[in-house]
Amino acid sequence: MKRIVIPFIVLCLVTVAAFADYSAVYIAGTVEYESAGRWRALRIGDTMPAGARIRLTEGSAAEIVGAGSTLRLSRAGVYELAELAASTQRTRAINIDTMIGSRVRRLSTADTDRSTPTAGGVRASEAVAGPETIWVGGESPEDLIEEGIELIELGWIDDAFFVFEEAFDYATGPTRDKAQFLLGYTAAMLDDVFHAIDLLSSPGPDRSTEYFDEHSILLARLHVETFALADAESVLTRYIAASPSDTDALQTAQLLLGVAYRNAGRIDSARTAFFDTIGVAPGSELADAARELIAEMP
Repeated sequence: MKRIVIPFIVLCLVTVAAFADYSAVYIAGTVEYESAGRWRALRIGDTMPAGARIRLTEGSAAEIVGAGSTLRLSRAGVYELAELAASTQRTRAINIDTMIGSRVRRLSTADTDRSTPTAGGVRASEAVAGPETIWVGGESPEDLIEEGIELIELGWIDDAFFVFEEAFDYATGPTRDKAQFLLGYTAAMLDDVFHAIDLLSSPGPDRSTEYFDEHSILLARLHVETFALADAESVLTRYIAASPSDTDALQTAQLLLGVAYRNAGRIDSARTAFFDTIGVAPGSELADAARELIAEMP
């Protein structure tokens, strides 16, 4: 995990954001921005100055880009663009991609040559043409899940998504839930964040599954990214209360919880969560990140 220096990052971000415009690239529902003291409807392509405020009604969502950041909002409220940018940078500082990626690979039980994954008797990249792919090889949902994990390892994420979708369509019970988790994971890899949240939220993390750690942390991270901070807190506190045995996962959850509190302006709770992060493994890089986040707090 890359070492971070939070105070410097936030200072640079604020400096850039002070001169940058923001542009709406995705809108769902009713989203407004404040201009010259008046609230105006925000539409795709509209630009706003860095000092603008955004207002979302219940059930709305927005994606806004500018100042080197992509800001995603999924909960009703009024938001300051500059603070959103700083909050997004704090969240980015927690790199969970490598940790979750290595764990997803462990979900595969196949002992196969992964250089040429096959589906229906041909290379998967040729067999997977889109969401309406017809599988002619008689693979079971479990086989398709194995294929999808192989494709992820090769970096063929779009193909993996379609394979997991096929597995989900035919699976039942725990296998269907596993396919849905992997669909959510690949959707997140494809930066389809709102879709990923939908897939990962119902069913939510289940401690009886082999991917409980990854499911909890990934869903919480996406909630933090989209400023659904109460949802992130709910996922993370349930996960931490389950007393996970994996130190890395527990420490990541504590750090994410601290960032969720910090982004919500709950400074005392954030500080407590960051100190809890340090307490799990004081010599780790995550502990160093927590110390730096503590140092930049008011």
